[in-house]
Amino acid sequence: MPAAELQTDVGRYVEIYYWNLSHPREKIVSLESADLSTMADDEILYLMGHGSATTYKGMDAKTLAKHLLSRGLREEIGGIVLLSCKAGLGGQQSFATQLHAALGGKWPVSGFEGATAVDTRGEVHGIDPAKNTLHLNQAFDMAWNSQEAQRERAEAAELIRENHALGKPKLLAMAVAMATKKSFATLHDINSQVFFDPGHGVQDLPRQGSLVAY
Repeated sequence: MPAAELQTDVGRYVEIYYWNLSHPREKIVSLESADLSTMADDEILYLMGHGSATTYKGMDAKTLAKHLLSRGLREEIGGIVLLSCKAGLGGQQSFATQLHAALGGKWPVSGFEGATAVDTRGEVHGIDPAKNTLHLNQAFDMAWNSQEAQRERAEAAELIRENHALGKPKLLAMAVAMATKKSFATLHDINSQVFFDPGHGVQDLPRQGSLVAY
C-alpha cells in the first residue's frame, strides 16, 4: 500500500474502530479479499471507503461491480449501502445508481448525497451538500495537517503497513485508533458541529446485521 494511501486509510481504520464498538458482532473484511458468497439472505453489504460522486476507492461503477461479482456477491442479499462521500449525489446519475445498473439491477444500492462521517458511537451520518461548511472544512484541514496529527498518522500508518496483511481489521483498527486518539478527538469535535447537527440536513443511516467491506 503506497505511503499516501496509508496516511489516508488511517481515518478509515478509526471509523472501523468506532463502528465496531456499537456493533461488535458485525463482520468486517477487506474488500480485496472478501468472500461475499458467505453473506446470509437479506444481509446488507456496507462499503466503507473514500469516494466521490464518480468513484469508490478509485474505481468507477463498472469496475466496482465487476470486483463485487468476482468476490461471489449473492443475489439473495438485501442490498448495498455505500458509506463513501457523495455516492448518492446526482439522482439518476449518481454513483449509487450507476453501480445498481452495472450490477444488472439485481440489488438496491443507496448512498449519501453529501460528505459522510462516523461518530464516536459508530453511527454514520451524511450532510446536505447544499449547506455551507467552508469554515468547518478549513478548521478540519488545519487540525488534520497539524504537526501532532501528522506524527500520529505516520505512526498509525506504520501499524497498518506492518499488520494489514494479517487479516484482523478489528484488532488493527483498535491499535490505529489508540495511536491517533488525541488528534482524532479534535477532528471529531469539529465534525460534531456539522455532521451530527440536524440543522445541516443530516441523514442518519439505519443499521442491521451486516457485512462491512473496506
